[in-house]
Amino acid sequence: MHVSVTVIARAVLTVASQPTAVTVTDADVARGYVDVSSPIVVQVRTNSRAGYLLQADRQTVDFATVELQFGEATMTVADGESWISRPYIPGGDVIAMHARLHLAPGMQAGSYPLPIALSARPL
Repeated sequence: MHVSVTVIARAVLTVASQPTAVTVTDADVARGYVDVSSPIVVQVRTNSRAGYLLQADRQTVDFATVELQFGEATMTVADGESWISRPYIPGGDVIAMHARLHLAPGMQAGSYPLPIALSARPL
């Protein structure tokens, strides 16, 4: 008798905290960007020993680019999506990202939704 098992690789991303909105002031408009005051915190669990891809997708065109910085890594989301390879971490990977949003031409002061969505997939 021969028994074999195939474990399907998966990655699950959970958003622990993120701002519900981004406030752009007149000073931000003059400077050309806004630094989001609170970090975006996510936890990624994967069973893939090869690690996972962290992906950021742009959801709106309100901002020209989004820079996400965490640890020694930086992701820049301009047109569409950006991704970065992350290692397998037993128990899960907790990432606190600081976001800088570069304003699109003609943008005005006001409150805007967070312009990105995050996801993960196993390698």
